[in-house]
Amino acid sequence: MPSPCCVPGCKSNYKTYLDAGEPAVSVFTFPKDENLKTQWLRNIPRKAWSPSKYSVVCAKHFVENDIIKEDDYRLPDGSRQKVPTKTRLKLNAVPSIFPNLPHYLSKTVPLPRKSPAERTKVMQDRSDQLNKDFENSDLIINFDDLTSNFKNKIIVNESWNINIVKDSKVFFIH
Repeated sequence: MPSPCCVPGCKSNYKTYLDAGEPAVSVFTFPKDENLKTQWLRNIPRKAWSPSKYSVVCAKHFVENDIIKEDDYRLPDGSRQKVPTKTRLKLNAVPSIFPNLPHYLSKTVPLPRKSPAERTKVMQDRSDQLNKDFENSDLIINFDDLTSNFKNKIIVNESWNINIVKDSKVFFIH
């Protein structure tokens, strides 16, 4: 049975909740690195408390990017494959989400931004796709297509008198 979370207000992995059908949540022990452990203790809102060797913090208190659930392996043929692994934390992960406590105790960590070149490429790709979609919708394939769909293909003023002649001529008279 997993250990209960030591964060105040969190009921993850408590026996009564597990017996009620709540799923078990992954937990992480306090780091051995003293600087990182100090950051954890500073972030966890408990006064005059020091963790025991059995104290754990559940995954609910970490940003999703800080939790590793799968490893990326390179296969002999050069391709890469993601393989599920035991849930663990990145080396510098610090608990920062405390949903059962006042909002000012949670420190939101922004997601890592893409580089300017990557953002520019995404915007350019989006613009190219919009242009391509417009060109495809605006394309007049042949004269029959024009005569049957001209109201969708051409912006026509209502005051125009439109005469369609079958010998490849269209007259718009204002």
